[in-house]
Amino acid sequence: MTPKYLLDNKIRIFKSPPEESLANNNLSIYKNPIFYESSNSFLKKKLDYYFDKNNIDKKEVIGLFRKNDKYLAFTCAMLWGGINATRSENKSNTFYSKFLKHPKDKILKDIDIVTNNLEKKEFNKAFEYYRNEAKIKGIGPAYFTKLFYFIGVENDNIPIKPLIFDKWTQNAYLALLLQNKEIDKVKKYFKAIKLNFSNSPGLVEIDNKLYGECYESYINDFDKWANEIGCTSSKLEEFIFGQHLGKNKNPENPRIELWKIVTSNLEIVFN
Repeated sequence: MTPKYLLDNKIRIFKSPPEESLANNNLSIYKNPIFYESSNSFLKKKLDYYFDKNNIDKKEVIGLFRKNDKYLAFTCAMLWGGINATRSENKSNTFYSKFLKHPKDKILKDIDIVTNNLEKKEFNKAFEYYRNEAKIKGIGPAYFTKLFYFIGVENDNIPIKPLIFDKWTQNAYLALLLQNKEIDKVKKYFKAIKLNFSNSPGLVEIDNKLYGECYESYINDFDKWANEIGCTSSKLEEFIFGQHLGKNKNPENPRIELWKIVTSNLEIVFN
């Protein structure tokens, strides 16, 4: 059964714009000498193009994966997602700087391994691989699932497309399961929520031991719901991701609408 929220917003889903880049208009921070000198000469030369125009478009990142330029593609996917390069007293210790220090050969090997997992629909296995064997300091689920997403977009051998799983899509997934009254899944995967912080919607807490399994369930459910609506799961994810609350506090922002579904059903789950 497709959640009522998705059926009611079918027109909006088809009209939803692509997810914006968090790094756009701020890309110059990544050319800070601390980071720039940490990059190998190959990466410097390739990244200069994006630094000069101060923008990385989603379509460009997809194009890099299509060309099989894996290391640059992964780096640009992180920049497109706005990987932290500022929130640290020591700029050489930010998530971006840690990413640059991670061995290139290891990154390329791990991309090949996880691509194989995704082609086999082993989403749980891919997720847990990047939480453990392929762990990159500072790159958690919100970021390595961006890698999964871009790997899947242009790969015809991946029929069910992996999606980004960050705090907004996790909130949305809980809301849609609650609306569908899939309480067994809710109680299995979601352990708690943290209510309003900094005047923003709260966060959900997923059982750490079942994180990868929850991710796989999320992908399969979105694939099923998208098929029933007649769109791609990626388009569905773009819609429920919503807009930045600093730019759009309209009550019709999906981030706000979906969080209201969560808070109106708390007594069902977290009593």
